[in-house]
Amino acid sequence: MNIPLEEYYDKHIEDGALLDNPSQRFSLLNIQHFLQKWMYPSFPFIYIWGTVGSGKSTMTDIIYNYYPRYKIRYHYSDFVTFISNEVLHKISKSFSWNKFVKTTFKRGQLLYIDEWVIEDITQAMMWKDLIPALMKRKVYVIITTNLKPTDIYLNGHGRAHISDLINTIAHKALVVELSQPFDFRNQSQLTPLTFNDNRSLEKIFDSVSQGERKKGTGPIKYSSKSVLWLDFNLCIHPPVWRHDYMSWSNDFKVVIIEGVKSVSSNKNLLANWVRFVDILYDNNNSVYCSYNDSIQSVLEQDVKLPLRTRSRLKSWLFVQQQFYSNLGETH
Repeated sequence: MNIPLEEYYDKHIEDGALLDNPSQRFSLLNIQHFLQKWMYPSFPFIYIWGTVGSGKSTMTDIIYNYYPRYKIRYHYSDFVTFISNEVLHKISKSFSWNKFVKTTFKRGQLLYIDEWVIEDITQAMMWKDLIPALMKRKVYVIITTNLKPTDIYLNGHGRAHISDLINTIAHKALVVELSQPFDFRNQSQLTPLTFNDNRSLEKIFDSVSQGERKKGTGPIKYSSKSVLWLDFNLCIHPPVWRHDYMSWSNDFKVVIIEGVKSVSSNKNLLANWVRFVDILYDNNNSVYCSYNDSIQSVLEQDVKLPLRTRSRLKSWLFVQQQFYSNLGETH
């Protein structure tokens, strides 16, 4: 590692890519010390958890880009798919997780998994054996999650099978908490009028746009060189499809979506919306939305909306709230 991680962090601040965050800075120092120990830690596992919008993924991106040795990253759902496709169908009496890890990961390699969450008993049993195998191989595992260690797979079927693993993570891993006081259910902080008012989107467009605003057709209301403004209802209805989402995500840095509402009553529209959110999030687009329904009904009460999608919408919402605060937005 050529320069201290804190200097790497400061460089991002100087370049305007980040705002200085004392909690992030302190955590980075702890993680750097953990990664630079003369001998491998007995349990090289870094568990980063905190509230939505607290900077977990941003901080871990810095660590990942900084780490000079072998490394690989996954979103949790992609990692589970990888395991399902490459491992689970091969399981037999001769299979062992230790053998799989030894042939797949190098000693000292960094494995980063974003939005880690055990969702069912199959995944629970997988991690019960996989994490010890990774630790034995001395693979540095970094995960980000919204859950504190004691809440892993809380109330899940068969949780007792991984109680020892949960206890080990809680007491042997480097546990890093990143939390901030913003509460998405707090009406005094999250003013509904701000997010129902398209005039606020106008301010965002004017603030971040480069080039002339052009009026669009179909789902595209307006566009400029860097910003795309979409109608929510039209952008999730056919004939709009995945290739459109990929194109928009690649062609525009900022995406504004007007009129978000619950679509759980229509499974096809819900699938399109979830797909679009995933594409925008994975491509690191800046996303700003207005809501036709109450934010709580969309993000908290819509039980059919996947937790992953809710988390991503909330992270965008937090950034949008901060953007409005900087603009002096009041209602």
